[in-house]
Amino acid sequence: MDSEIFQAYQNRSQTHHQALSQTQGRFLFISYARLGVFLIGGVLAYYLFGIDPVFGILGGAVAFVAFLYLIKIHSDIVHKREHLKQLILINEKEMKGLQGDREGFIEGEEFVNPQHDFSFDLDIFGKNSIFQLLNRTGTILGQKELVHQLEFPQQDQEEILLRQKAIAELGKEIEWNLEFEATAKDNDESFDDTKAIRWCVDHPLYFSTHSLFKVLIWLLPALMAITLGLWLTNYIPINGQTLFGDFRFPLLIPLGIGVIQLSIAGFNLSRTNEQQAQVGQKSRMLRKYGDLLRLIEEKDFQAELLKEYKGYLSAEGKQASEAFNELAEIAYSLDQRLNIVMGLVLNATAMWDVRQMIRL
Repeated sequence: MDSEIFQAYQNRSQTHHQALSQTQGRFLFISYARLGVFLIGGVLAYYLFGIDPVFGILGGAVAFVAFLYLIKIHSDIVHKREHLKQLILINEKEMKGLQGDREGFIEGEEFVNPQHDFSFDLDIFGKNSIFQLLNRTGTILGQKELVHQLEFPQQDQEEILLRQKAIAELGKEIEWNLEFEATAKDNDESFDDTKAIRWCVDHPLYFSTHSLFKVLIWLLPALMAITLGLWLTNYIPINGQTLFGDFRFPLLIPLGIGVIQLSIAGFNLSRTNEQQAQVGQKSRMLRKYGDLLRLIEEKDFQAELLKEYKGYLSAEGKQASEAFNELAEIAYSLDQRLNIVMGLVLNATAMWDVRQMIRL
């Protein structure tokens, strides 16, 4: 066992434990703050509504925005906490590996193929195999590629030399490698997840091919906001009288526009559900791939093969990580419709389902 390498992993583990303790403290603080804003904001909005309905609405809106902001901070802290846990797990697993304990490393028994020319006889897969020794993949696609490379090793001498130079460079980037592995393992995934994303790419979307929807997603919400604002003027006196004098702007108009938006969402529910089944609840997985790609894009590689691979990650001035993060944001926005209350409100006010389908 290399004591210097073991000590390096141990030091990293201790550093991450300290960071995790601090992050846990922030997690608890934000959790209590979020509960406080919810309770105080609700009471304050109720009190202000008794004084003036407009003040009550504005007070509730401010409290709601503050609550959403704290939810975002809470989500970021949870992500950081889980990432630190993953880093600790990886460092401790490597320490055990240096001591000869490879229990935490995937054996790859499921990849054993008795019909293969050599993988069965040479312990390529299985307990104490080459796969178990080499595998540090954290994605389904990465693991699949490693299996393929072990079953069908490169034969071209020039390509082998290029790979050796790339591996030699990456071998010196211990911190970057650990960060990359931890990021890859932050969220579990399945092979069906990658198939679902491919389905989205291969199937044209109904909403994107109909220009009328592209107009309606802006027109109807704008009309609703305007008419709702006009209705609120019934309760806002200007120089002692309301904007329209004795005339009361009817609430039925913005409500009617809301019903129209809900009807459009309802008529297209089956199409939306089909798309939801493919990309829904996959925002974390997509964001993980975006973070992995960003780590590669930000790294200044020297080896020719690494530079070549990195070059594949940009097209038309746009980085691949940006595209994945945009898709993750759309998937997350689409998931909001799964909450019945949120789905009704968002579709009644912003044509939410159709809007997210067009973004896809």
